[in-house]
Amino acid sequence: MREWHNEPASDLQKKKILSLMSLYPQYKLIVNLDVLKKGQAHSLIGLLLEKNLSFLLEKRILEKEPSEREREPLKEKQIYRISEGEDLAAYSVFRNKVKGKLLQYELHGSDIVFQIIEVLGEIPADVLNATDLKVEKL
Repeated sequence: MREWHNEPASDLQKKKILSLMSLYPQYKLIVNLDVLKKGQAHSLIGLLLEKNLSFLLEKRILEKEPSEREREPLKEKQIYRISEGEDLAAYSVFRNKVKGKLLQYELHGSDIVFQIIEVLGEIPADVLNATDLKVEKL
């Protein structure tokens, strides 16, 4: 007598596994679906339905995909001096656009002489070309 759980996984089981895996885009299936037996596929479907991902990770059936942030190389902090702005708004708009952190500034009366900002990574050339401010990398 043949035991069903030792037979190759059915196409329907494979489709169900792939469908369930689409619910977890941050995870990747390590096992090859073509070598799964019906019993293994049945268990895998049950574990995915129960969201028992930690068990599947532990048993090396799944692995966690690195996030976009983890895949990007770490950007180094860059320091820039910004000057020659017409008003406070020009400095603020530029600093917000580059997601800069204000480190230091100097005033002459109520006019800004310069600002020193910290930015993650280089400021793109198109952003530098689009501003009237003088931007110097320190």
